[in-house]
Amino acid sequence: DRETSGLVLIAKNKSTASIWQKGCALKRVQREYIALLSGELRSSYRVELPIGKACDSLVFVKQAITSELEGKLSITQFDPLEYRFGNTRCRVKTETGRMHQIRVHAQHIGYPIIGDKLYGEDESYYLEFIKTGWNPLWKGILKINRQALHANKITRYSSTGEVEQTFSIGLPTDLHSFWENGFA
Repeated sequence: DRETSGLVLIAKNKSTASIWQKGCALKRVQREYIALLSGELRSSYRVELPIGKACDSLVFVKQAITSELEGKLSITQFDPLEYRFGNTRCRVKTETGRMHQIRVHAQHIGYPIIGDKLYGEDESYYLEFIKTGWNPLWKGILKINRQALHANKITRYSSTGEVEQTFSIGLPTDLHSFWENGFA
């Protein structure tokens, strides 16, 4: 997800890498995102659906909701935080880590991520973007030149559920300004 901003953890040594990898394997690492969604998601929503390859797409990396035989179970929790101009600032937590999981689930529940060229209005924006880059004419439709998804927090828990380590970062300037200034 090259347009997703936010945290990326890189271990400086093998022992630290091992601690975090083990935490992920044992489901003791929680990732949290902030997403700006198109539409007003008025209550929390938990999505538990399989994700796999979108066979009907021209984009080979595109994912979709599939049958259990074709995809892997994916779990995403959407919790609305604020509404503005018919859109939602939302906390998103993932319990699984599938490719494009948040974007696929957001589209599936009818609240696509603002600016998402692949899972938003029409994947032809993505195909054109890959060829020629951002087209300023799209601003009226996509509202922003990248997907409004930000990895803002990652936490590792102990076996007893206590927080062992957390890293967090606020919204980047472009998304903060976009949300605060009325989508101008």
